[in-house]
Amino acid sequence: MDQRGSLRLALMFCVYTVNVEATIHPVCKGQTPQKQYHSFLRHFHVGYDIADPETGATDLASTVKEIKTNTLCGVQTICLSIMRMTRPAHDENANTWKVKFEPFYGVLRDAMVILYNIDSVYDSAKIYPLWLVYLYVEDSKVFYWRKTTAERMGKIHEMITAQLAASTELCPRKNAFDVTDEECRFFEEYSGKQKYGAYELASFASQIKQYFDEIHPTLRAVTKENYKQINVRNLRVNTESFLRAKRNFYQTIKDGGINIEWDRASTKLRKAYDEAKEPTNLYDGCQGIKSFQKIYLTLMKLVMLRFIWIHLLLAHRDNKPNVNYTMYETANSFATTIGLNDDEAFDETVKHLQIESPSLEDSQTALKNIRTQLTAHCQFVNACEISTINEEDIPEIFSVYWSKVTTQTDIDKNRQLAVKYVKEVKHFLTDVDQEFVKSVLAVSYPIDKNF
Repeated sequence: MDQRGSLRLALMFCVYTVNVEATIHPVCKGQTPQKQYHSFLRHFHVGYDIADPETGATDLASTVKEIKTNTLCGVQTICLSIMRMTRPAHDENANTWKVKFEPFYGVLRDAMVILYNIDSVYDSAKIYPLWLVYLYVEDSKVFYWRKTTAERMGKIHEMITAQLAASTELCPRKNAFDVTDEECRFFEEYSGKQKYGAYELASFASQIKQYFDEIHPTLRAVTKENYKQINVRNLRVNTESFLRAKRNFYQTIKDGGINIEWDRASTKLRKAYDEAKEPTNLYDGCQGIKSFQKIYLTLMKLVMLRFIWIHLLLAHRDNKPNVNYTMYETANSFATTIGLNDDEAFDETVKHLQIESPSLEDSQTALKNIRTQLTAHCQFVNACEISTINEEDIPEIFSVYWSKVTTQTDIDKNRQLAVKYVKEVKHFLTDVDQEFVKSVLAVSYPIDKNF
């Protein structure tokens, strides 16, 4: 998480990670960053006692480090206990099994919000099994049960449980929510049982839920908009809105330039979306979700590049290179919205728009780079008719409609359409943080399975 992300929690509890140099919020003057961090974490202890630095700890930095470790371990233990308590029996069916998860939907999200906001989401061996639990439980109420047998989901359940158990080996014992610890209040109900009835599960779930219900209002107040963004459903973004829009919104911008075949492109996107909902994502390193993300973002980027390409052609035609900055603001807003900070090619395109009076050579280079991107993206999403064009001539597809551009489009109209497009993209991605999506997919890895 970048510095801006690390400061998200500062407004209420003045939370700063210990390695971030930041100005102390006025209400926290006189406190060190470690005390501020401690002030936040003590509100969200997850099964471990938190020492009071005024009376117990002599080395506050070490105390904060220990609390942070215990917070991660606490969430791991809670998730492991949930998986163990919801372990399916052989005579269960998918529907009754799914009901077991209902009390834990909000619990898992709150737990992951805590970890995300204390920068504990970058150790793949520890954090990925937690994302798997969240994804598995959340999606079980919508996707997985439609085509998957209870037997297969039972094996996936065991696989995730094993991953979690391995990730908690170094965690301290005596967590209040550990159902395998003899000193835990749930141990007697859990130990030695192969199946848990409604009473046992309800008792466990109610106490877990009671704790998270108590901290939830404070957590929402601290994390604000950040809370909405941390949701595994955002891994598939607002796909239905995007697919519905292809016949209305995109029709208004087709006449501006490239003839994108949205029917074919949306077919590929729909297939990727369906694959992103398959339970195979739980053990193949989220390959279906990664593929969907790439196709979705490529389609969005393809449209924006088209606007920039037309803009530069018109600016060159009318000898108005000084109007590039008007498109820069729109292109930069788009890049921020869909998370293109690590896309070097697109970044170079945006940077060109910042040049106040680019030379002819600079403009020609920019156009060439954009056409290269357009060609690659068009081929990838199967959105352009290129089957009859030789490979070296493929860029010419983007000049076929030059006469229509020059006669029907001007710079202002093109920019207005681009602004409208970016507004729609922001609507599609409401409450979706692409940096969050990247952080989840970055730690994913395939898991060996025996089924």
